[in-house]
Amino acid sequence: MCLVLLGSGAAAADADDDASSSPALLALLVGVDQYPHLPEDAQLMGSRNDVHLIAETLQTRFRFPAENITTLIDDQAKGELIREAFRSIVSQLQALPDDQQAYVVFHFSGHGSQLADQPSGPYRDERDGLDETILPSDAMVQGGENEIRDDELNEFAHLVCRRQQTHLWMILDCCHSGTGVRGTSATRFRALPRRVLDTQASRESTSGLRERELPADAVALYACQSVEKEPEFNDGDRSFGLLTKSLTDVLTRTKQISSLTYARLADLIESQYRSDRRVVPAPTPGIEGAKDRIVCGASTELNHDDWQVVPDGRDARFAWIRAGAMDGMTEGSLFTLHRADRSTSESPEPAIRWLGVESVEATASRAQIFNDDGMSLQIAKWPTGMSSGIALEQYHEPGDGATRVRVIEMQPDGSERTVTQASVRDRTETLRTVFESQSQTQGSDWLTWADANAAYDLVLKLDGDFAALFPAIAMAYTPVSRDADQSTVPISLRGGWGPFKLDDSVQAGNSIRDAIFRITRARNLMRLADEQSADSPIRVQLNLQRLELKNGAIASRKPWENSRHDWDLAKQPVIVDGDCYDWSITYQSDDQRPGYLTVLQINSDMGIQMMIPSAIGNPSPRINHGDTIQVGGYQCCRDDDEQIRVGARWTIAIVTYSPNQYSWLGQNSLVRIRGGGLLGSLTRSKAASTLDRLLLQQACFQNRGESTGMDDAKLAYDPTWAVTMKTWQAVAQRETTP
Repeated sequence: MCLVLLGSGAAAADADDDASSSPALLALLVGVDQYPHLPEDAQLMGSRNDVHLIAETLQTRFRFPAENITTLIDDQAKGELIREAFRSIVSQLQALPDDQQAYVVFHFSGHGSQLADQPSGPYRDERDGLDETILPSDAMVQGGENEIRDDELNEFAHLVCRRQQTHLWMILDCCHSGTGVRGTSATRFRALPRRVLDTQASRESTSGLRERELPADAVALYACQSVEKEPEFNDGDRSFGLLTKSLTDVLTRTKQISSLTYARLADLIESQYRSDRRVVPAPTPGIEGAKDRIVCGASTELNHDDWQVVPDGRDARFAWIRAGAMDGMTEGSLFTLHRADRSTSESPEPAIRWLGVESVEATASRAQIFNDDGMSLQIAKWPTGMSSGIALEQYHEPGDGATRVRVIEMQPDGSERTVTQASVRDRTETLRTVFESQSQTQGSDWLTWADANAAYDLVLKLDGDFAALFPAIAMAYTPVSRDADQSTVPISLRGGWGPFKLDDSVQAGNSIRDAIFRITRARNLMRLADEQSADSPIRVQLNLQRLELKNGAIASRKPWENSRHDWDLAKQPVIVDGDCYDWSITYQSDDQRPGYLTVLQINSDMGIQMMIPSAIGNPSPRINHGDTIQVGGYQCCRDDDEQIRVGARWTIAIVTYSPNQYSWLGQNSLVRIRGGGLLGSLTRSKAASTLDRLLLQQACFQNRGESTGMDDAKLAYDPTWAVTMKTWQAVAQRETTP
């Protein structure tokens, strides 16, 4: 699945009395769930919902007139009808005054696939011999002229952007390549896999090919890498494309949209993926082009930097914030309450009250009201005589770190049976061992069994003598099993984490439970990288460097640059088996205080490696303001047993003003340190800092327990720490071209 954003501009620039000076806003939204000529398992469920969601976002966030939004759904979205709509857009643009700005959005939700590139002529431009395509509703299993190739989309983009006052935003919510694993048969991927036959063109030299380029002001943002798949996203009883849902969530939640760049949008989409615990590990967007431009050139009039608050008429100790789950609100988040007519200057009026979010609904959140006496927060009432106010977020609670697991058993006929706690018949001892509470952390209830209709994050699938774990929605990387001969593992379990032999019930249960622990812990650490305070005076830069060796020693370092065809158009670093690298880490502090540094690396199998300090149990070293240090070097990408371990990697740098011992986060010492040591001392001190508290909740699965989240509100917005994360890809071999 990929997302392409083309163009820039001001999708909602200030209007004036002259209609020709107001921008023309046009949208064509295409969604295909039903494919009459494709098999039943290729039908989709969320494309229609995507169209409605994008249409709503364009209207509410960018003020597109409803009458200017054309939708083509299912049988309305045949290949020729889509092409006819393309021609209509070009004609409408040509009829506009030369000096009138225009902004066009094309969105497609449905299947993507591949066809052999044209054997000759101007459209032969693919080095891999394959054209990517989007599939209209009349698509055939083996392809045909009704499919819309990437050549045709590129041509449409140039026709739209030929008029220099026009800007195009093209969103393609579909797949065309990659590996993926289904946790359950309900998971639907938006890719139509084909066995594209070898052609003469694909065997000929490609050295003379000239690849097509986007228009000069184009930006391309891809929702996932070529080795990944994007699934449909089940949100309650409705399905969406994971990309469309994440994109619209980000656009709805972003307050200062006039400063949202395409690069930042890509980061926020990736963050949105990571924040959803059903996506493990999260796919990774790539970006190219004019990524520093503002999304749709949004004007300042589209910004909002606060939420309206009204009193709860039934209880003066509570208030309602008019923002809910759809806006990214979470229980435990902290806001300050201000008067509705507060100054918009850089120094707003002091807060009247504090608000702690107690419960979150779809579009509203109930919050308890507190007074700040300088030492702590005390329960208070709504200010007398004030009918409404505004809330400014001071601390965002990342949410519950627990993991919910659905158990599925494969039946002899190939069907799946959901195993509930009430219906379990076999493997009782194994499942009891998996789900019984063994944690020694206070108030920890980090693992629950999700029954038939309950939401779930992971799937434990049982088939014969083996079991495997799968994410609920998608797996970006298929790990290589070292636990069993793949020839003995049922096909239904291939690609999952594991497999786990079920010959010893207790041992199997412990192994499965430990794997869930590792997955949950690594996932939550990645989520914490998104909880950085915007006001933190601490800044940490992570830069990957390529090492050149001579006689076994480091001869030179230089910034990492991908080769021309690494990983399609992704801008993530791509490190090939045998490459040598290290990290350059630069630390800065506004008040020039020294910091204490911890560096972790998470692999696609959720292992956590300590990079700094080098030994678990050691304190983190001190780093001074302005210092740059090198961490490494390393050679990619084999384990100690010489197994190639490929896939995504996440490198995380943590800096705190106070000395820390976060080396206990290393995955290899989970069993040894879970019972006490640093964890125990942090518990007794109710967490030395906000970061300590977050790590206890998210990485050690300690519930809030004695802390309500309000008792240490001063810490919650005290910016004494910084976390930054970089994603890169480890691959077995580099793509080569003749």
